[in-house]
Amino acid sequence: MRIRQFLFILGIMVFMATAPMGSSASGKTLQHMKMHFINVGQGDSMLIQTPNEKNILIDGGPPQAGKKVVSYLRKQKVDQIDLMISTHPDYDHIGGLIYMP
Repeated sequence: MRIRQFLFILGIMVFMATAPMGSSASGKTLQHMKMHFINVGQGDSMLIQTPNEKNILIDGGPPQAGKKVVSYLRKQKVDQIDLMISTHPDYDHIGGLIYMP
């Protein structure tokens, strides 16, 4: 199962890295893709910020980690999730997603 998740994430990264880079209304553009691995204890959560300023959240950890993930997103100045992905419906991957803004 882990190899499938890795390939899926790798595919998203390749797609987003090759997507056309544009500027946003604010005039700022990320020059590189940023990946954040959020420590949610048991489970997974990852934030990907693309060069064209899109925010992708992959998994949200267990329910008790939801507020921690939201806090982390706020510290990164993320006010919108453009794409939310659940790799599979296990408790420790989707539980925290109910807290997402």
